[in-house]
Amino acid sequence: MSTTTSSRRTFLGAGGALAGAFALSSIAAGASAAPSGTARTPYRVITPGSEQYEDLLQGTNLRWRGAAQRIAFPTTTDEVAQELRTVLGLGLRPSARSGGHCYEGFVANGDVKAIIDLSAMDQVHWDPEMKAFEVGAGAQLGLVYQLLYKQWGVYAPAGNCPTVGAGGHIAGGGYGSMNRRDGLVVDHLLAVSAGLRMGRSSSFMGKSS
Repeated sequence: MSTTTSSRRTFLGAGGALAGAFALSSIAAGASAAPSGTARTPYRVITPGSEQYEDLLQGTNLRWRGAAQRIAFPTTTDEVAQELRTVLGLGLRPSARSGGHCYEGFVANGDVKAIIDLSAMDQVHWDPEMKAFEVGAGAQLGLVYQLLYKQWGVYAPAGNCPTVGAGGHIAGGGYGSMNRRDGLVVDHLLAVSAGLRMGRSSSFMGKSS
């Protein structure tokens, strides 16, 4: 895994990056079947013909329905990079899904042939070295808020819908009801661990601009 220094503008403007985890500074607060991979992957991959396939073509926003040939559920940033290498090698256009709330159909559309679903990457941890919280791209905001407050007594100024995934929300800025006082959640973003278009994982550290 390599480490690169990047400004927020550079990161958000770069295409082909699938975020796996975010490091955030904090603000003090006033199916029963075991998952399984395939013969070639350690993580779950759903393809046409699978019992779950039709349901998993859609995210939370039921307005959009995709036509992906495979839907993968990696659990680490390295697995995201592995899946990205696989789908690019197959000539498939990939897209990432964290919570599935997209209003623009960026994931569930006919052009996207491979969905990299990040919902299994829902960790929320304190990183003592960075002095920041690591939030998985698939972590839903409701879970993030509960863990931050109950375990550490802090919060992040993100959105109000509890089932929105952190990955898409933070990458898009992260608007919420406390933004006027505390800024967007992306203003508290310190680093991003991502799978890149060339199929490797990398960490991006923020800097002042």
